[in-house]
Amino acid sequence: MDVLVAILVMVIGVTGLLAMQVTAINANSRARELVEATQLCQDKIEQLRVTPLPLPSPPAPGYEEVDARGCVLGTDPRPWCATLLPGPRYRRTWVQNVMPSGSIRFEVRTTWTSADNRTSTVSVSYVR
Repeated sequence: MDVLVAILVMVIGVTGLLAMQVTAINANSRARELVEATQLCQDKIEQLRVTPLPLPSPPAPGYEEVDARGCVLGTDPRPWCATLLPGPRYRRTWVQNVMPSGSIRFEVRTTWTSADNRTSTVSVSYVR
């Protein structure tokens, strides 16, 4: 009888550990997506920061679709972009606004849908 109680206690403990492991895996995946999206925004900010004014508009559909490295799907000429990374596809768009002070604020937004069908957006701004 004591052995059965010990096994039951151990099964309950292991079940709790497994639930915690699943939660940790999901949280790590979410954190990776947020870091990738933020980095994609920052990369575009850096590109736009050195581009002469007026800034170019996003391509024809109003956004560019990129993988985690920033490779534009289907049109990127860089050799390492020939093979796309697995994972979410990010939609990146940007806008520019003239501020009352005369400076220009531009904002880059990256949107993606994660594996659990949750749509998220990250936004980064820069004033020049």
